[in-house]
Amino acid sequence: MHAPSPHLSATLPRASPALPRPSIIQLQRSPHSQRHEIYCRAVTGSRTCLKEWAPVVEALRDGTQTILLRKGGLREPVFRPADSSFLLFPTAFHTEDDLLRPHAKERYRAALAYDPRSARHLELATGAVLTGAWTTADPAVLQLLADFHIWAPRFLDARLRWRPRQPITVLELRAFRLATPARLSTAGPDVFGCFSWLRDAPGAPQGWLPSSTPALDDVAFAARQLRCRRLLSALAADEICGDLVQPGTLGAL
Repeated sequence: MHAPSPHLSATLPRASPALPRPSIIQLQRSPHSQRHEIYCRAVTGSRTCLKEWAPVVEALRDGTQTILLRKGGLREPVFRPADSSFLLFPTAFHTEDDLLRPHAKERYRAALAYDPRSARHLELATGAVLTGAWTTADPAVLQLLADFHIWAPRFLDARLRWRPRQPITVLELRAFRLATPARLSTAGPDVFGCFSWLRDAPGAPQGWLPSSTPALDDVAFAARQLRCRRLLSALAADEICGDLVQPGTLGAL
């Protein structure tokens, strides 16, 4: 097993001193997780929105996917996180179903057909908390983290070829299902376009996190965090945006 990279050691979450360390059994039985309470003390859920392909938003929402691999868009020289928490804005940037693995094509077929421009209002039902962020120029990251996403190799190859000199940004996210979906107006001129982040989105709520439900419970998410970091430790990956990254669940176990 590889020793943890010095770039990653600083991102390993620590338990909050304000709360006792719960056992795994306590975490499994807790109706409202200890870690969720910690999040709500630090962030309440911002009005920032991150645009992402609709099937990927669904995979984050149901806990199948816990990372994003991104590069800057046409208006962004480099992709960087814009907030500690944000709503996920489902898009239709891609229409080819062969960009998804076979099992994901069937599971998220409805999301593949989603067209956000066809409605006057969009329902944003999923939010996320940023629990880790790194950049790497190592192309091995695409296949190394294959267990944490639903993309097919063709999509990953295209992502690698896009702006080849630009590093890949890896975001680790803990997704949350909003108690009441937000209604985002599409009437404004700045909703659609080739950019990743939408700040103070019209109709987006402030403070959605306390009433939301995590896609994965603390134990399940902690296990995925641990595996992800062990794999990343084999790469030359640099931690970024430490001021935005929130504690995960590793410190609670």
